Amino acid sequence: MGEINSNLTYLKTLTENINETTQAINSTVSTILLEVDDLEELHQCSINPNSTICTLLNNIYTDTQNIYDLSLVINTTTQNINQTLGSDFHVQMSNFGEVAAGSNFLSKIWITDYLQQPKNASSIPTITLYDPLRNTIIQDIAMTYDETGIYSYAYATSSSQTDGVWEAVITTIVNGVTNKHSDYWELESSPAEVTINSMTDTTTPTITADTTITNEGSGAQEYQYEYCVVAEETNSCGGGDDLDYASGAKLIQPGDFWNTQLSLDEVTQTGTLWFKLIVYYGTEKSGASQSFTATGDGGGTGGSSDDDGITGGAIIRPEHIMDLSTRILDEYKFITPGGKVLMEVTLYNFGTEEIKDLLIKYCIETNNKEIIKCNEETTAVHTKVQLVKEFLISQSMEPGEYFIKTEASYGNETVYSETTFEVVSEEELPSLKPEFFGIKTNKTYLLIGVGSLFFILLLIFVLVKIFKKRNRSGKVIHLESKLQHLKELKSRKEISKSSYHSERERLLNRINKTLKGKHLVLIIGAMGLILLFSMIPRPSITGAAIGVGESNLDVISWWAIFAILVVLFLAGIFAVLIYILKEIRKFTRGEASFVPNFNLKNNTLNKERTIEQADKKININCSTTSLKGLMNKKVYTNSGNYIGEVKEAILRENRIDQLMIQLDKRQGFGVKGINIKYNNVKNIGHVVVIDNEILEKIKSLKV
Repeated sequence: MGEINSNLTYLKTLTENINETTQAINSTVSTILLEVDDLEELHQCSINPNSTICTLLNNIYTDTQNIYDLSLVINTTTQNINQTLGSDFHVQMSNFGEVAAGSNFLSKIWITDYLQQPKNASSIPTITLYDPLRNTIIQDIAMTYDETGIYSYAYATSSSQTDGVWEAVITTIVNGVTNKHSDYWELESSPAEVTINSMTDTTTPTITADTTITNEGSGAQEYQYEYCVVAEETNSCGGGDDLDYASGAKLIQPGDFWNTQLSLDEVTQTGTLWFKLIVYYGTEKSGASQSFTATGDGGGTGGSSDDDGITGGAIIRPEHIMDLSTRILDEYKFITPGGKVLMEVTLYNFGTEEIKDLLIKYCIETNNKEIIKCNEETTAVHTKVQLVKEFLISQSMEPGEYFIKTEASYGNETVYSETTFEVVSEEELPSLKPEFFGIKTNKTYLLIGVGSLFFILLLIFVLVKIFKKRNRSGKVIHLESKLQHLKELKSRKEISKSSYHSERERLLNRINKTLKGKHLVLIIGAMGLILLFSMIPRPSITGAAIGVGESNLDVISWWAIFAILVVLFLAGIFAVLIYILKEIRKFTRGEASFVPNFNLKNNTLNKERTIEQADKKININCSTTSLKGLMNKKVYTNSGNYIGEVKEAILRENRIDQLMIQLDKRQGFGVKGINIKYNNVKNIGHVVVIDNEILEKIKSLKV
């Protein structure tokens, strides 16, 4: 190429020199022709053209004119050569090779002239992409201009596209000439990382390997895999010369891995063998192999043992007990034509502990038992295996309900399970999907959340009722003062016993009405718990397969949750009843533990008015010198605040001078007791009423 470029450069220079020479010749010839004209005029050749000198001049003119015409031809030829060289160009297209699904395919072209200098196209080049099925993915899309003579394009692939060999065709127009250039490249599906972690069982005839397959791509991929045991390292799986062989398929989400035990149970050869695992994705594959030493079983049959240390019969496990459950994932229960369905498949092996290769058959059927399509796969099961199967739905599938029937077989045993999904139109789909503010929800989880929230709010309400500041309202204070006054009247025998009991019963009923709301809360809470539990969908067993409802929690867990809620609810009931009982007893004894709020002036005024009204109705005939009548009387301020009990009376000059009061420790005073002057006592009856200023002084005292 370098030599060609050098020759072209030399040719262009040579033609340019020829052009310059011919132009100089033309200029000289033009001068000669002019001079010949002058000589002919000088010798009057027009009068005597046949003279010798005129004939000679005429010949010179003719030859010179021929030279001029020849130089013009040479000049035209060299110009054509230059124009041809200048119109020559070359287009080079990139070769991208392989692209992982989900990554960008990149294409670039370079346009140069005959001297390999960058040259712009007459118009922006366009690109068209074809998939392996020759479907047109994009057509005549303009490329991006990067710089002189360079154009590029990037196309984002997806995991849902067909993998295999694609073609990119670029159309260029340079100097009015249209050319097409193509590049073949391969779209790879999600690559797989394959690892054989360890050989967990190397005793013939069953060989087991612990393996891991990881999806390293950006999209979900259903990997087809095969595994075998061979006697030679160079022997590949398949071909009929394996010691044992099996295959299967597994859908793995991007970034996830599948760890499983792969087992082959017909290996009879011992010694050094190789376990091989091959995973296919598109036209590519990944694999792993590991050598191991296979040993014989070493066990025998029949015979007896002389060891009597173990008695009783042997535990015999049944050889074949299987079960199967299937469940359509919530977001795929309603789909549109052309969509896909994801189904969770769970396989159980309750028989012997050996790993079994189960043949699984999936069929999609209509309500009329018409089979839409079926496929099969083989999966190894130790104790339990969970798979997620993807079913692509045709665009032509009619709306309606469809069944996915699953059949798992091993030996002579077969189990079945079926589940349903529904194909709907685009207009019906949004209203059928379980969403809440645009978020997909599960009915079971929603019920649990609402029920839990209800129960938490109920507990908070009850606790607030129990532990909030128990400030008594004016109505409660008024009822208490009436109850105190009623007891005073009874002690002075101013009312009959029947009147006392009837009035006392009426007052207690009015007090109980303030507490009856708590009973209503308890009844509503109990009904809510029963309703919540009745609405929880529980797993069900149908046919020969273990089916599941909308919840994927175990059966036992629901009873555990319900038992915990019942225990908490009963504990709350017990706490509330104890509180109610204590308050009723305090009211009947006149010991209500209400704490007044000293910051509420209106409340304080109401209390003072109530006490004053009660004082007017109390007959103060008790002797002020009666010590026995004063002992252990409760002491209140005239604003209705309880402060303690009278413990001693101090006499002076045969009269009571001071009262020693033991302060109520529940009020949080800074001292245990005080002595007050008797003249600070405002009233003595069933209780001792003192000046409210004493309370302020008590609060200011500290030990």
